[in-house]
Amino acid sequence: MEKLESIVKVSTKGQILIPKEAREKLKIREGEK
Repeated sequence: MEKLESIVKVSTKGQILIPKEAREKLKIREGEK
């Protein structure tokens, strides 16, 4: 979880910005689940 928190950056508007690389990794992890 700590890694995800460091990767995910919350903007002042409250929108969560995730880098493309992180998105790909998250998609792969979701697929494994």
